Amino acid sequence: MSPTPDRPTILGLDPSAGASPWAWALLDDARALVGAGGVAGRGEAVALALHLRPALVAVDAPLSFPLGMDCLEPSCGCRPAVPAPGRACEREVVRRGLGLFFTTPRSIIKPMVYQGVLLRRSLEAHGVPVIEVYPAAMRRLLLGRRPPRKGAREGQRRLREALAPLVPHLERLPEALGHHGLDALLAALVGWMAGHGLAEALGWPEEGLLFLPQGDALSRLTAEYTEGRGGGSSAGERLLCTQGVRGSNPLRSTTGGVG
Repeated sequence: MSPTPDRPTILGLDPSAGASPWAWALLDDARALVGAGGVAGRGEAVALALHLRPALVAVDAPLSFPLGMDCLEPSCGCRPAVPAPGRACEREVVRRGLGLFFTTPRSIIKPMVYQGVLLRRSLEAHGVPVIEVYPAAMRRLLLGRRPPRKGAREGQRRLREALAPLVPHLERLPEALGHHGLDALLAALVGWMAGHGLAEALGWPEEGLLFLPQGDALSRLTAEYTEGRGGGSSAGERLLCTQGVRGSNPLRSTTGGVG
């Protein structure tokens, strides 16, 4: 049985496009890891979120189609409103020197996009706040511009070492979850940052926003957001006040992005 914490939480999800389980990780408002595990697909992920009732769900997958499109089928008459690949948030990520798969009809992650869109609609229908996050940016902040492969044992070991000072009770993350569990944890951590003013929203609100950590998030985290501080509002409530606001992102210089 999954935990039922009595304080605001952030649920991170790492979806799978195929038959593999989805990984999840739950952080409380002090960033402590409450629990982690796997679920068998979107239906169980929604059931988990409804059981836990987190302040926010942070998902490591596209949650929307490009503006002007309601699917990714080449046979459909819908067309993107802008003659450019993917969504505005994805183009900005690439402009900053980070790689990802664009949300297009020919994308290798097309099945995952459909899963993400359906997940978002289901959660929103039940009143559960949900955002799209980009954990790869967090991994780069922790491990440098050329982090080791996340699927390799060395990459997972180094990431756990880097996360240990930031996430109390990291030992609750089962090693059997591999890099999927770490991705879910990173998603939850970026979601926590979004609720505490340490993340930036890229893109257009009418199309879909993508949250990634600010470049100085780690130093600010240490200096300003220690356990026991942070007002009475939940991460979800704080996010509602900041979502859609786009400012400068120091990650651009940190990650070596262009422009």
